Amino acid sequence: MNEASDDDSQEDVSDSPAAKSSRKRSVDPGSAQKGKITKIARLAVVVDALTESLKTASEEDWGKYEYKSQRLTFEEEQAKEKRRYDADEAEKRHQHELEGRRKKTT
Repeated sequence: MNEASDDDSQEDVSDSPAAKSSRKRSVDPGSAQKGKITKIARLAVVVDALTESLKTASEEDWGKYEYKSQRLTFEEEQAKEKRRYDADEAEKRHQHELEGRRKKTT
């Protein structure tokens, strides 16, 4: 019994706030973030959550939020178009650079 209480007292000392603050922060490998959460992913989550909440709104409230819902959809489409355009422009720049390198080598 005495041994068990000694073990408990040792655990209490190591788990005290002073001991925790003096130790380096340990990272649980299961909780580590696998990758950066992008703005696109955050926007998608917000839009989905707003859409769900608007679907559950009463008919009276729906008129109020209809414009906001349409605006969010429009902004999401515009963001997709901009990303597509930027990707196309980046591809054009890349092809132009490759053509420039080919001309230099010949």
